[in-house]
Amino acid sequence: MPVLLFLADVSSDKVYYIDVKRQIRENYILFSTCENFSFTMNERCVLQKTPKFDSEKDNDEYFKNIIPFLGIIVTMNGYDSFLDSLKDFILNWKKYFEHIEHQGADPFLRQELDFYFMTQHINMLMLHISNTLRLSHCKVDFQKIRNDFLQAYKFWDVIPEFEVLEYEITAIHSQMQRNLPVIISGIKNYVLTLEKDYWQFCFSHIFKEAMAMELESPDY
Repeated sequence: MPVLLFLADVSSDKVYYIDVKRQIRENYILFSTCENFSFTMNERCVLQKTPKFDSEKDNDEYFKNIIPFLGIIVTMNGYDSFLDSLKDFILNWKKYFEHIEHQGADPFLRQELDFYFMTQHINMLMLHISNTLRLSHCKVDFQKIRNDFLQAYKFWDVIPEFEVLEYEITAIHSQMQRNLPVIISGIKNYVLTLEKDYWQFCFSHIFKEAMAMELESPDY
């Protein structure tokens, strides 16, 4: 269950809050070895009493307080699905990288939909990881790419119904490949630095795979 810890400071009308599980993961050795474990609050995670909405400034102050809080709620509720995506991507990174590196073939060759579905799956994992870790990921818009090519497909009279042309695959994969360094850097920072002890002790095989992940390959 997601757990939030609140501390109310009635003298200043502030309520501090933390994601309990996240702070445990970030201090896992201390948590697992000490009889007493302390949680740390700070000004980055605080809700403050807001005056009546008499002005645009009041509205700005309200949203400045509430939006980060709601963001943490969303992240906490989606942590299990994020964990599945993260594990999937780390454990299969070699296969996924090889798949994305498939580019530049004869543009009029056709690929089966299973190949295209794998591309969508990898992109979904990358997007999920990026959103949760707040990385500067450039979203790949599959529909926009398809729409951009429709006129050309009609002109060449090669509109694929149950396959995707290599022309389109290359356009998608090249965009995904540009996102890989950001994704890999974010994963390494999260698993190997921020929550190092937690991952090393609870998911040692994933920790080792994250260490082996290459930030860049010579092909980039």
